[in-house]
Formats: sequence, structure tokens, C-alpha cells
Amino acid sequence: MQQPRGPPRPSLAEPFIDMVADSPTVQDSHRQSQLASSSAAIDLVMVFSLRSGGEVKHPERFTQAKFVKRMLGLCRGKKPVVNELKSVFRTDKCFLDDSGRPFDLSPPLGQDAPIPPTNAAMIAIHLDDDDDNALAQSELERKMACLQAEYVAYVGSANDTTETKFCELVVRSMAKRLQLTCGLTVRMFKSKRGDEIIMTVKADEGDLKVEAERTEYRLQTSNKPFDAIHTSKLEAVARDVGDVVMAESKAHLNNIQRHSTTSQIAPEPEMDPLLISHGKVHHMKLHTALENSATWTLFRPVDRIRLTNSIINRHLNLDALKATTSLQDAFALHDTAALDALKTSWALNKAMTSQPIGAIRDYFGEKIALYFVWLELYTKMLVMPAVFGIAIYVLDVFTTAHSRTLKIAFAVAIVVWSTLFTELWKRKSAIYNVAWGTDEFNIKSVPRTQFRGVRRLNPVDNTHQMWVQSTVRARWRIRASFLVVFVMVLIVLVALTGLFYLKHLSANMDSPKWKAWAAVGVSALNSVQITVLNMVR
Repeated sequence: MQQPRGPPRPSLAEPFIDMVADSPTVQDSHRQSQLASSSAAIDLVMVFSLRSGGEVKHPERFTQAKFVKRMLGLCRGKKPVVNELKSVFRTDKCFLDDSGRPFDLSPPLGQDAPIPPTNAAMIAIHLDDDDDNALAQSELERKMACLQAEYVAYVGSANDTTETKFCELVVRSMAKRLQLTCGLTVRMFKSKRGDEIIMTVKADEGDLKVEAERTEYRLQTSNKPFDAIHTSKLEAVARDVGDVVMAESKAHLNNIQRHSTTSQIAPEPEMDPLLISHGKVHHMKLHTALENSATWTLFRPVDRIRLTNSIINRHLNLDALKATTSLQDAFALHDTAALDALKTSWALNKAMTSQPIGAIRDYFGEKIALYFVWLELYTKMLVMPAVFGIAIYVLDVFTTAHSRTLKIAFAVAIVVWSTLFTELWKRKSAIYNVAWGTDEFNIKSVPRTQFRGVRRLNPVDNTHQMWVQSTVRARWRIRASFLVVFVMVLIVLVALTGLFYLKHLSANMDSPKWKAWAAVGVSALNSVQITVLNMVR
């Protein structure tokens, strides 16, 4: 159980409040400290660029058409086509007005339909005879009109604007979608130098629960994976608390359990009697969370970060915004209280015999926690070869016994030790994977924003995916890439061969003076080779 950053509230679409114009400023040197002081109420931080003066050299980059193209990811061509990898807005829910309602092209009663001021080439969309294509083009026209109206509402006209206004417009459009589409709480302020807009994002408890249910997010709720283990545990509890307490706990659970449609009580539920009868003593945090859900939460800090990112990535494409340099970075802040607790129980632990793996997992996640599990096992297993190696060294130095047999025995022991360590780690990692629910953990790969491909149906599950476009030009690019890599590898092999040959020549020199200078020269050549190859890479 974790204490939440604030009381949960329902996720309702409230009118968007623009905070860029009158936002407070913060000194850059104190930005991190101020954010860290309020990190308990922040799930994510986004840093946007706020540049100026670019309209002097490149006025064509800060137009209404450029804003629509950037946010929709439009490709060049006779008809506007959306590139999903470059589109910042992923879902139709992103195209709405300031009140949270879907943007509608139809005018109010008694008014003529407004014609959004824009470039004539952008609205000249030719509808095909096919109904599906016509509907898709009509929907694209609605999205473009929504962004055009948003541009006019902020800039004041459809004319070109300054780079500063353009950057503020991009940030404002992102904050609007984060509030109204994603249902998140957003706060913005400018840096003291005026070159950044910092946005803090916080998810409510209800939003996290809905997202966890939608994505089937795994939460640690029980450590009873096997029925036999749970049965033996109940028997042990019954012996400790007595039959009367067990009967009262079962009766309580059966009373609060819902009845089926046939008005029959469902089978006896799986339960832990101590949670009901002695919860305040034995399960204090879980008991408190169930009794007072407004002040406690089931979500760990790492769960909040993952679910908040999932909410944002469902509707917004942050990678596309980073590719345009509008978004510098999006990251989560450290929790000072949690770090202090880890420092006390982990970093400053004088015993150093074990680590708080559960606390590490709750804060950093399963991936980093599993690394420290491996590191702990590896460090403890190194004690045996270290002791064996020290013993052989002492015997070799302080005795006249022949050490060849001991060294052979040490080599055999190291082979046995490495095999033993590998098998023990397999067993330990399997235990943690089952306990943490990561035995079916999959990494979702997303194509790069710069990837160029064709959209097709996956032949396995019929889902849409971007596929490599097989053309003559693409094949020649692949061949050229292989050729360049082969030449670079060949250069490295030739350079290494030459260095080894020079070392061989320097070792066979008769003069000690020239031998020393030759060794220095070979080392210098090796350093030059590494520097040149790093520059080429």
C-alpha cells in the first residue's frame, strides 16, 4: 500500500484553462529543487522549448499550415495524407473545443457555416466515390478545421506568427489535450530565462484505476499462487486464532459477498481471516487502505508513472513532438521521502547482508530490482572463489610446494562454480518472475518517427502495422549500408593486426632503450586509432 499524492476526484471534462500567458516564472538554477519539493503531487514533467527570432530567417515555418501539418503529421502529396508515426494526436478524441466537446463543423442555429481561413490548397480535398474514403476525407477535413480554428483563436488571425507565439501554441494545444482528452491535471510555468515552458502532469486515483483496468495492468495483490500453500496457511491461522475467529471471519465474508441470479450464495471465497479479525495488528496498511480508500492507494510510485505514461501515449505521440524539437524531454521526478527511506534501509545499511528488494521494486520497477537481485547473488557467490584464490596465492608465495596442481584445481573449481552460479540464478530469477508476475513480460516495440514504410494488415492477427517498403531504391540503400559496415570492420581488423605486429617487433628488439620507445609508440598509435574510429562512428 502507498499513500497517494492527493485525494482522488472523478475524471470529468472541465473547460480548458490557458496558463501560458500569465504563468509564473522560476529561476533555472532552482527549477529542479522547486520541482523536487512538490514531487509528491507530480507524476510527470514535460519541458518544452520556447524560442524566439526564427520568423526573421524562416517565416514559412510558423504558419497556420505548418501548425496543422505538424500536429496531424500530414505528408506531401496531391491530397493530405496522415502519417501515424509523425502525427502528434493519435485519437479522434483529441479534436475538441475548449469545453471538451467534439469539434463540429456545423454552425449554430441561425448562423452561416464559418469558413476557416486557410490556404486554399489545404482544403481542396477531393472526395472519392467510395463511401469509406469519403468519410475518411470528411473526418480529416474536420480535424484540420479544428486545428485551424485553434490557431486563429490563439494568434488572432490566419496570418503568419512569431516563433514564440508558435511555440506557445504547441504547448497550449498539448495542455488542452492532456486536460480534456486524457483527464489529467496540468500546471505550466516559464523558466526565468524565458527559453523553456515546464509542464507538470498529475493523474487522479480514478484515472489510474480505469487505465489499469483497460490495459489489464498487473498489480501485486496476493502472494498465494498455489492452493496447497494457501490451504496449509489457513490451517496454521486456524490453530493460532481459534475456530471462533475463523467462523466469524467466514461469516463476515459470506455476508458481504454478492448473491448470484439464482439467489444462492456463491462458493466459499478465498480469504485471509487475519485481514478481517486482526487486520489492524497483522495487516495494518492493507486494512487501512480498505477502510479509508480516500487517503491510501494500491498504486506504487512506479505504477503511477507507468499508468500515467499509458494514458498519455494512448492519445498523444510524444516521440513525434520530440522529433520536431518542440518537446525537449518528459520524465518523472524522484520522491524525496521514498529516497530517504531507501537511503536508510539500503545505502546506509551497515550490515550489508541483504537488500530491501521489495522497496527497490516498488520504487524503481521490476527490471532494476531484478538486476540488484542478481548483483546480490553474484556478490555472495564470489566469496568462495575469492577465498580459494587467496589461499592458493598464500601457498604459492610463502611455501615451496609446487603450485601447478593447485592452479589446476582452482581452474576446475572455477568451472564448477560458474555452472553452479548459473543454475542458482535460473532458479532464483524464476522464483522472482512468478512472485512479481513478470513471467510473461513482453517489450512493445514502436517504429521510429523517421521510419518510412507502408501501412498493411499483419498476416498473423490482422492488426495494422507499418511495413518496410520494398523498392529498388530501398534495396540499394540496404546494400550500401552493408558495404559501409563491411569496410569499417575491415579497417578495424587491419589496424588491430598492424598493432599486434608492431608489438611483436618491439618485443624482439635488442636495445632496451629502443624497446621502451617502441612500446610507447605502439600505445600512442593505439590511442590515435581509437580516437579516429570514435570520430568516424
